[in-house]
Amino acid sequence: MGLVWSLSESVQFQQGLRSNVAVWGDGLALWETALAEIGVLVGSGPGQQLNGEAWNSAKTLFMDRVLPIVSTGLTACSWLVFHLNSYSGFVQPLIEKASYLDEDALRATIDTLNGEISALARAHSGFSRYGPDAQIGQLRAQVEQIQDVIDSLVLFNQQVTGLFNSEIALSATMSAAVVSVSHGTISASGVYVPPPGDKEAWVQGLVDYDSTHPRDPKPVFDPSGQYGGNQELLYRDWNSMPESEKKEIISFIRGYYPDLSTDDIRNVIGQMTKSGCGYIADVNSILAHFANDPAGFQGKFGFPLYKPDGTPNFNLLFTTFWCYVQFSRGIDPTGDSKKTPDGIFPTGGGYLKDFLQDHHVVVKTSSVGWATIADYDRMSRTAGTVTISGNPTILYDMNGATVPAQAVGGHAMVVTGQGTETSGRQYLVVSSWGKQYKLYPDVYGRGKKYDTDGDGQYDAIDLNGDGKPDPVEKYFTMEVITYG
Repeated sequence: MGLVWSLSESVQFQQGLRSNVAVWGDGLALWETALAEIGVLVGSGPGQQLNGEAWNSAKTLFMDRVLPIVSTGLTACSWLVFHLNSYSGFVQPLIEKASYLDEDALRATIDTLNGEISALARAHSGFSRYGPDAQIGQLRAQVEQIQDVIDSLVLFNQQVTGLFNSEIALSATMSAAVVSVSHGTISASGVYVPPPGDKEAWVQGLVDYDSTHPRDPKPVFDPSGQYGGNQELLYRDWNSMPESEKKEIISFIRGYYPDLSTDDIRNVIGQMTKSGCGYIADVNSILAHFANDPAGFQGKFGFPLYKPDGTPNFNLLFTTFWCYVQFSRGIDPTGDSKKTPDGIFPTGGGYLKDFLQDHHVVVKTSSVGWATIADYDRMSRTAGTVTISGNPTILYDMNGATVPAQAVGGHAMVVTGQGTETSGRQYLVVSSWGKQYKLYPDVYGRGKKYDTDGDGQYDAIDLNGDGKPDPVEKYFTMEVITYG
């Protein structure tokens, strides 16, 4: 039996779960507030407010057991909302196509149309475009449209399958925790005693979930905040970065280059800033793929996908991927070798494949030069991410204003979506330097001239400062990175 999707059932599911999460969250928040007050009474040990049996009971039951249950429950509520927001984005293409989709019925329609095409082809040949050939063209267009709907349905199923698995598994842990605590007893000294034979395995279950799920996860591409990675942030924020994060980054760098001094490491971080866009595009691809599966990410890469504040761990993944590529190329990142660190164009292939394979993640890539919106339409139907490597760099903010090019040369970006202006002109939405921009594929093409600064004049790009325009290699390569 094929896939079936109903708009009414999808809406009912989303509204029902959001309503339940709101109720659960409100109830747990009241518990958390009450437990915070108990925590003040408990303090760091028996004192003036609580002593003896009362302190033992408050500490061993409420602080050691009930509080972790409540805290993890609230974290799970935030993740359910996070997943629902992802679900809402995944389902939107289906909503734009129909209110009910049945894969078997759609495939049967295609079979019928193909039968009609075959019959017409056998019965006629050599007719003008106003005869059976035109009919065949129309039928083939219908087949393509229906296949597009099927592809969207299959993609949606791939995107949402397993979306709530961690929270479903956690619900069993939470139930076991509540049953366990409700059947425990308080000893004569006030200490909580688990039920006979109860090893409280649920405690580790909560710890495991919390280790990969921060309370308030942020999207990898947040229009109101950090929109993807930014190779400048690591160098810019180094001095103000928490020592724990700084030590982790240094540890990853020295994992590849153990003899680097503190000054060398600072230099390496500067090199990363100068040559980072291709790496950041690939890092954004990885983070976007694993955004709803932080436990899976940590299992592959050995560190959390999200930092404690809920923001994606851009810097750490960028660091380890960048060092991996330089090490693989035999480059001394301090600049002492003949080779120097540089960007990687196009993105996706080669080093990304090797890096992910070393972490037991398999990807496939395919690319096309001088890409168009049609190429993105085709690539976006896969369960992957799409990157662009373009030269020159011509970006617009989301209001349509020209953005001064941050680099005259090539630039790599990850594509996060597409849109259409009221004029009908289509654009891609991209992440560049941690911000959201528009990019118009129709600007690019073999032999075209470019106006990168929006002054209405074609550019004469002077790269070496001699006052004369220099030849610039131009390209616009789109690549899809499919995780299999």
